Amino acid sequence: MYYFSRAGYYCDQEGLSDVAGPCSQGYYCPAGQSTHSPGSFICPEAYYCTEGSPAPLPCDSGYYQNQQGQWNCTICPAVSMHG
Repeated sequence: MYYFSRAGYYCDQEGLSDVAGPCSQGYYCPAGQSTHSPGSFICPEAYYCTEGSPAPLPCDSGYYQNQQGQWNCTICPAVSMHG
């Protein structure tokens, strides 16, 4: 493969002096990607991937994500405890 890009970005042509652009939201791009939305690197469940993500980020405590390919996490529903 002749593409080289830094993590979070992609190069889609040979001989570019810089990266072509950031990885798309919902995907992450380890170094060396040739597309903005690499199918092998779709963001997994329990993580989110913003534009330019070099790796998936885990949802913060109190948030969740139950779908892949997402760029944000959802706040956990409040639990009501009645005695």
